[in-house]
Amino acid sequence: MVAAYQLHHRVKLRSWRTAVGGGLALLALAGLLIALGEGWPAVAAGLVGGVVGGFAVPVMMLRWRVPAVARRIFQQQKQLNEETNLAWNADGLRVRTPNLDGRTPWAHFRRWREDGRVVLLYHSDALFQFIPKGVLSPEQLADLRACAAAGDVPGA
Repeated sequence: MVAAYQLHHRVKLRSWRTAVGGGLALLALAGLLIALGEGWPAVAAGLVGGVVGGFAVPVMMLRWRVPAVARRIFQQQKQLNEETNLAWNADGLRVRTPNLDGRTPWAHFRRWREDGRVVLLYHSDALFQFIPKGVLSPEQLADLRACAAAGDVPGA
């Protein structure tokens, strides 16, 4: 589950919106320092600090904050502690636990993302189902990808 949240947040931290926001924040900082009459050494120091912080903060979030949040969610959401069975075909993905039996058509998924550890199937920008790749054989993973791609899931 930690890997799923790290992938989810890594993509968000690398987005163009994050880059533009960081650039605007640095420009605002430079403008503030110039307006205060601090001089170019202070502006340069502020910009260097902003750039370093802009790279360090996301790395620290992915390494420490995101795993802590993922562990807390895992403890809170009892369904995640139950055995889960997955099945899929050309129509969609079926998830079964002792307390849940649901099918989601491929057309309801907005996006597919994956890295070396997990597959994320997004219902929305904030809600996703994760599938650890370690529980799938290479053939199952290829079939899951093929079914999602045939169902027009973007990114599959």
